[in-house]
Amino acid sequence: MPKKRRRSRRKSETAIVRGLVVALVVAVALAGAVTWLRTDAGRMVMADRGLAAGEGWARGHLQGVILDAVGRREVPADSIIVETAPAGGPAVVRLSLRPDASLTALNLDLTAAVEEAGGTVHYGRRTADDDGAQLELRFGTRVTLTHRVLARRGRVPLPPEELDTARLAIVIDDLGHNVNGLTQRALALPAPITFAVLPELRYSARLLTEVQRSGHEAFLHLPMEPEPDTGYEAGEPQIRVGMDPGAIRRTVERCLGALPGVAGVNNHMGSRATASRPEMDAVMEVLAERGLVFLDSQTSARSVAHVAAADAGVPHLRNDIFLDAGGADVELVVERLRFLMRRARDRGWAVGIGHVNDATIDGLERILPRLADEGVALVPISALIHDLAF
Repeated sequence: MPKKRRRSRRKSETAIVRGLVVALVVAVALAGAVTWLRTDAGRMVMADRGLAAGEGWARGHLQGVILDAVGRREVPADSIIVETAPAGGPAVVRLSLRPDASLTALNLDLTAAVEEAGGTVHYGRRTADDDGAQLELRFGTRVTLTHRVLARRGRVPLPPEELDTARLAIVIDDLGHNVNGLTQRALALPAPITFAVLPELRYSARLLTEVQRSGHEAFLHLPMEPEPDTGYEAGEPQIRVGMDPGAIRRTVERCLGALPGVAGVNNHMGSRATASRPEMDAVMEVLAERGLVFLDSQTSARSVAHVAAADAGVPHLRNDIFLDAGGADVELVVERLRFLMRRARDRGWAVGIGHVNDATIDGLERILPRLADEGVALVPISALIHDLAF
């Protein structure tokens, strides 16, 4: 074989080998890049460049970081409200802080946590008014604002030291399904208990009358749509996500008409509905017109029902604890009642919700007669709400 042909062949083989090596290096680099883009840092870079694939992840990631940082500051879960972000807009995280809470420390903690997670601090401001001090922080990616944190530190309108005694309000939910011995034991509990009656059930009207005759207080237990994965159905009529304001108004008015004389309203289920601001605004509009109070049962940590109530001028409070959550036995109910008494003495007031079952009624029969000796007064929830004016 001529030498020139051999050299040409060697050059060709060398070029192929080099090409394969280059292709292999590129493939390894691409694989590494793809792997890196799946890391937190890589996803945040995509978000920082405005890529939709990264932005969706960044929203959830930063919200988790914010809530973790808030939790480390020992902000109670019932003092945290997360309002779902509108399309393209920032989610709002509202925090209600104790009067002695440090806004500076909270600011530093949140800022450090977000920056460590690759997020960006867009804005920070601290203000004060007659109701207390507020901190506003805005976080996100470099190109998108994903969260506003509004932390208010202030006093309640009626501080514990100005209360004549610690106050406890107990609400018994879900009346209307039947009348039996347990129901009669519940109605015989020391007044004033607040009984929340479901509308348009077989025994709703009868039980409303019995509640009012017994010296207790009656509420409308307004059915609202739960999350589909709960396996529960709130019953009809109910407030559903997507209902137009007119339909919501008619539903609320219909339910109130079926239970005349109630002092207020609390939600039955509603983990999905109470997290949706438009529907809650429509509900609160009716309650404001009728001068009724609202108790947010807090079936979801994402509830914005009390935010809508505040904006509509509806006096309101939130439930502290479900006495019988998780199929509690009587000892656990008693333990939760003692927790509420401690909270009432520490804060000046507390709210608990239970249901008509053996454990709850047994626990209440055991504890309620001892309240006076414990320095706690049993009050109707509507009176507590009006006194606190939340």
